[in-house]
Order: sequence, then structure tokens, then C-alpha cells
Amino acid sequence: MIHYGDMMMLCIEETNMKGCGVAKVEDMVIFCEGAVCGDTVIAFIEEVKKNYARAKALKVVYSSEHRREPLCPHFKECGGCTFGHVSYEHEIEVKKTGIPASFRRAAGFPVEAEKVITGNELGYRNKAVFHFDSEKNAGFYKQGTRELLRIESCNLCHEKIMEIKDVSENLLKADSGIDGEKLTYLYIRYMEKTDEASVVIGYTGDTSLSHFAKELSNSLPYIKCIMKGKEENPEARNEELTLLYGEESISDVFCDMKIRISPRAFYQVNSENAEKMCTLAAELLELKAGDVCLDLYCGTGTIGMTVAKLSPEAKIYGVEINSAAVRNAKENAAANGISNIEFYCGDSKDFAEKTGVSKISSIIVDPPRAGLSKKAVSEILRFAPEKIVYISCNPDTMARDLKALTEKYKIKRVTGIDLFPKTAHIESEILLTRKNYTED
Repeated sequence: MIHYGDMMMLCIEETNMKGCGVAKVEDMVIFCEGAVCGDTVIAFIEEVKKNYARAKALKVVYSSEHRREPLCPHFKECGGCTFGHVSYEHEIEVKKTGIPASFRRAAGFPVEAEKVITGNELGYRNKAVFHFDSEKNAGFYKQGTRELLRIESCNLCHEKIMEIKDVSENLLKADSGIDGEKLTYLYIRYMEKTDEASVVIGYTGDTSLSHFAKELSNSLPYIKCIMKGKEENPEARNEELTLLYGEESISDVFCDMKIRISPRAFYQVNSENAEKMCTLAAELLELKAGDVCLDLYCGTGTIGMTVAKLSPEAKIYGVEINSAAVRNAKENAAANGISNIEFYCGDSKDFAEKTGVSKISSIIVDPPRAGLSKKAVSEILRFAPEKIVYISCNPDTMARDLKALTEKYKIKRVTGIDLFPKTAHIESEILLTRKNYTED
């Protein structure tokens, strides 16, 4: 029997999606924090349940070939880099097996990921959100807490994001009129291809931030947009942004298309692998002349526009409830001369009635982490397209949704896209075809 407080030697048989080593002792599965597949460790048992236990590695007796020295000194405190202590090759192996494991757990049916598309494992993030303490220090929250962790660098973020963070922090500290207790967040986007950045600073006080914005833009001329928010985080539903400097959006180049992005609009944090993901969607759909494709949760339109550009004889409709994103999407399509795509701002359930479009041959769906609502699933089944490309960063909710969709659809291809290297997240892109649909 295993008990709380036991010290045990564990032979680690695998690494799970949360970066924990997994061992088996008798009939008990033990999840061991700090261990890697192939390790032998001395572990302390921290929790015992009926069918599993949790442990923490205290000493590595034999080190796995997959183990690597973390590049970041904050690895254990921050919690952002789940796989900061293993090789990238092993991380991809874990993620490739993690997708079907999530499907078995959430939906009870087997799938296999044919491959995982990869790219740069470091410096890929074009977006970061930092928080403040009362001394105007900017950083990340320590794992599972609201305690600020000051950081000098982040291996996942582009180096210019860190430069903006440092300069902003210094300017705020130099301005005694800005109350550190009322600073909430610093939200930065940087687009490498255009060398343009946007900055949003959360501040609940009444002090004007115009001087800060002027000093920041003078210090770093590649910052083209500076805005002020008033909530605890930039994703808050009631957040309203006020322009302090420059324009209300910045530009990027995505799949050879010029893109405008406002701070409130959704945009993938990994541009390199997002381009591969959007190109794959077009390849999977194989749209022909006369086909009509619906791009749900279209955001700024990157997926739909890529598909429209690569399938010029098809018609694409983008649907998005975020008005700022739809505005960006329309501007982006017009700027790139893409005439076979239109954007609708509203709920998918109202799309057919408001537009008069009733026959849909394909649907692309890229929902938030919570997945599809039951109403959205019903709408997709009502449209009854021949093909569906479902993209998700959450295998668990994706599996739940696909369980409902497989009533009328079959899964044809499963591909992983590593949009978030070093973290526990993996994007999945799945092609479904209608069961009574006969492919040429």
C-alpha cells in the first residue's frame, strides 16, 4: 500500500501532457512532478487517491536521455514552460500521443494523429501580458498564485516584447504621478515581419498617461499603437480601450497578405505555425468552383482569407461576434484584393436568416478553449456541410464536440500543430466528412 509521506524510488515509464513523469507501482498510477520518461527518481508521495497518487521528485538517481537543463532560471516558479526540462523531440512525442489520449478520455473513441507540425521552439510569441506590483515592477504571476514574479527575459517571447516591457517599466517608475497600486496590466504585441508593436496599459486611476505614451513612443519608434485600459486584464468582457498614441491597429504580413490587427482582436501568438495551420485548412477542404465555405469564429479573418486566396473560385463567409475583429477582417480582405470572402458580425445561428445563404458545402470552426456550445453544434449539423475542418487548442473540449458531430460525420485526418512550444498546449486540426458524402 502507498501512503501519504512515503519516500519511494520510481522508474518513470512516460511523460504526460502536463509535463509530469508517470510511474506504476502495483496497481497504482503515480504522477510525479519533476520527473521525465526514463528517469529513476527518489520521490515523496504528496497525495493518495483510490486509483492514483501524486508525488514530487526529490532526487534524480538515473537521468533520462530526454532530460534537459532548463534554459530559464524561473522554470520551477513561473509554470509557463511545462516542457522546459525536456528535449523538443520528446515534447513532440508526448504531444502526438496526448491528442488521441484526450479523445479516449473525453469521448471514448480512438483516433491517431498522423503528425505534429513544428517550427521555432523559442522566441515565437508575438504577444504577452504582464502584471504589476505596487512598486511598478512588471512580470508574470507565479504558478497558481497572484504573487508577481519579476523576470529579466522570457525564452518564449520575441526579444522586442521584453525590450518594450523593460522600457515601459522604467518610464512608469520615473513618473511619480502614476500610482503603482492602480496599474493592472501591460499587454504587448509585436509583429516581426513589419517591425510594429502595440501596447495597452491597464490603469484604474485618473492620472493622464499621455506623457508616458509620448516618452514610450519616442524611446521605441517601432511602437505604432498605445492604448489605455481600465480593467484587471485585457480579456475582460467590459474592457474599453482609449487611444493614447498612434493608430488603433498595427500591421503584419500573414501568408503573404497584409493584415491589420487591433489590440482587442484575436490573433494567433505564433505567426509561423499559424500560417502552416491556415494553409493546411485549404489543403484539407479542397474547395472547387461553386463551393461555399463558412468560417466560424473567424477573428481577423486569417484562416478564411488564406482559404479564399488558395481557392479563388470558391465563396467564403467569415462569421465573428467581435465587432473589432470583423472590422479588421473587412479591412484586411479589401487591402489584399480578396473578393471571394465576406464577413458577418453576429451569431452563427442568425447567419442564414440575415444573409439568405442556406447551402454550405464546408465549414471551418476554430472556437475558444471552451469549445462549441450545444447550439453551435446543432447549427453545424443543420447546415450539414460535406466537410468540416475543426481547429482547437483544447483536445478535451474538441473531443467532446466531435463525439456529438460523429453522429453524422467521420474523422478522416488528425494533425497536430505545435503553436505553443514548451507549454502543455497543442493545436489540433481535424478533417471530418459527412457519412453519406461520397468523395470523388
